[in-house]
Amino acid sequence: MKSPWEKATALLTTEREGVRTHKAFALTSTQQTVSVPIGEDAIPNVYVSVLLVNGRTGSYAPEDASDPGKPAFRLGYTELKVENAAKRLAVAVEADRAEYRPGDPAHVRVAVADAKGKGDSAEVTLWAVDYGILSLTGYKTPDPLLIKLTTKGILL
Repeated sequence: MKSPWEKATALLTTEREGVRTHKAFALTSTQQTVSVPIGEDAIPNVYVSVLLVNGRTGSYAPEDASDPGKPAFRLGYTELKVENAAKRLAVAVEADRAEYRPGDPAHVRVAVADAKGKGDSAEVTLWAVDYGILSLTGYKTPDPLLIKLTTKGILL
């Protein structure tokens, strides 16, 4: 985000269920870069806001009702989605044939590896669905890491 002012006072916050971190600093450029450290506590998302405050830039003149030098502020806000790459598994599926007819037996091999590429045991659910039907419905496979579960008060 580009700042409307070259110099201003800035307040950067990270937020989710309240303010997590805050940092005040002097803005010295219209395109100043700021680093926001993101840790595991930010999974699945965190909000970042930047509040800019610019004090009076000119003297007040009662004859000019618009007061062009009056104090001003700007606020920018965005959501950062944070993925836990350590929990993502790579799944490779290999079938003995490229195409099957209804009722044909299928032999499928499934390989699962962790984030470091090491093979791991896993519980797998395999669906056999007609691709034409999925195309008609616009179905997209959900990402299990992004599905929100509320089992035992845990929100993933």
